[in-house]
Amino acid sequence: VLSRPGQNDHTITGEDEVRLRELLDEYGEQDSLGYFATRRDKSVVWAPSGRAAVTYRVVLGTSVASADPIGDPEAWSAAIEDWLEDAHLHAWAPAVMGASERGAEAYGRAGMGAMELGDEAILAFRDFQLTGRYMRAVRQAVNRVERSGYTARVRRHCDLSEADMALAIAAADEWRDTDTERGFSMALGRMGDPLDGTSVLVEAFDRDGTLQALLNFSPWGEHGLSLDLMRRSRTSENGVIEFMVANLVAAGPMIGVDHLSLNFAVMRGVFEEGAKIGAGPVIRGTRKFLVFASRWFQLESLYLSNQKYDPDWVPRFQMFENTGDIPRVGLASAVVEGFVAIPNPRSWFRRAKGPKGSPLVAGCAGSPVELMAAYEARRDAEAEAAREAEAENAKAGLIAGMPEQERIRRMKLTAMRDHGIDPYATSFTPTTTIGAIRKKYADLGPDTRTGDEVSIAGRLMLNRIGGKLCFATIREWSGDLQLMLSLAEAGEESLIEWKSW
Repeated sequence: VLSRPGQNDHTITGEDEVRLRELLDEYGEQDSLGYFATRRDKSVVWAPSGRAAVTYRVVLGTSVASADPIGDPEAWSAAIEDWLEDAHLHAWAPAVMGASERGAEAYGRAGMGAMELGDEAILAFRDFQLTGRYMRAVRQAVNRVERSGYTARVRRHCDLSEADMALAIAAADEWRDTDTERGFSMALGRMGDPLDGTSVLVEAFDRDGTLQALLNFSPWGEHGLSLDLMRRSRTSENGVIEFMVANLVAAGPMIGVDHLSLNFAVMRGVFEEGAKIGAGPVIRGTRKFLVFASRWFQLESLYLSNQKYDPDWVPRFQMFENTGDIPRVGLASAVVEGFVAIPNPRSWFRRAKGPKGSPLVAGCAGSPVELMAAYEARRDAEAEAAREAEAENAKAGLIAGMPEQERIRRMKLTAMRDHGIDPYATSFTPTTTIGAIRKKYADLGPDTRTGDEVSIAGRLMLNRIGGKLCFATIREWSGDLQLMLSLAEAGEESLIEWKSW
């Protein structure tokens, strides 16, 4: 009990999830794994500004963060520092799973070391073609499944009926070959949530209309997808996964998607380099060990299943603070990903119970569905206000993207004309210059009145507005002059008019 780490007090709440989704709306395109930060078994540490966050889970005394921080890259460092401080406070070993190169650099600046974990397969739809020798295996698989009478259906979750979603969830549970869901940094761990309406479901049906396989994708920004779930029936046709991927690419323009992230290949470089002629004994031995381990952990099969699509490979990194923590970090990573189960003796003495539905958000102060609805209502109201402002600007002759200072000046220009004021009084002729006034009255004492009246023209540089007094600095080519306008001298109407422009 004395050596047990402190309790985590940063469990994600409904408000946290909504804030994360707000950041994903703005910065979701940065990382294909960003949406998985909304998993509800994670905790979150926020940067002081609230513009970035690190999501993590504590296992075996290790604080395992997933992928890159969420939000504004300018605020990443602050979020990482607070997360590291929290880990040290609780005596947790900090670690990161699946950081991108940009994220690894940010964690590296905070003093963490990096180790390449593997590569993520990114498929750009514009480069995907079933023709050519290299795509022969995929082309043959797709043709074989099509000849068997299979059909595919690609839909956003928001377009599915409750019955269709229930059928997909039941099939996914039935086809799962483990007792628990696997995945942490690259899986969402839920399906059919009302907040995941932009997720995409790809289904494959046999000639009898029976559902045989499904792929579920989480959103990656506005135009991308990231593979979340891959399930198939044992009776499905060989090649059905390739068939569904090809149909998703074909449906891309209809659902507004042009790229996706496929499975993650652990130690891809070892598999690729170790199979080449002339590979050294070390890398050949490492590859043999990984092939042996693939009997239980699907390491080689994931690499081969991705390689056939000829994707772009993007490296991902494992981050750690101390070299001595690497074994501990590796075990903790295997636990959070669901590959290693920690026995819990206390569960042996508990009475068996039926399946327990997890709360919508553990420890949440309010339902994220309700909070998200409020956020979307506020966002819609702001968008409507922006459209109205844009319409008003169009009437005033303003141009979208114009600098703020110029927009303000043009708005004042329109307002002055509406009030019958000529903003460009070209008929006005000054009687003297500012330089001449300063020279003539250089020796004038304070509060001295001369009774002289002059007319000058210049640019208003400074304007200090008070209740009954206003002070303004006018500038032209010969110098500056300070003016004073008082309520007693100018009158209420003139003073109000001065303050307005």
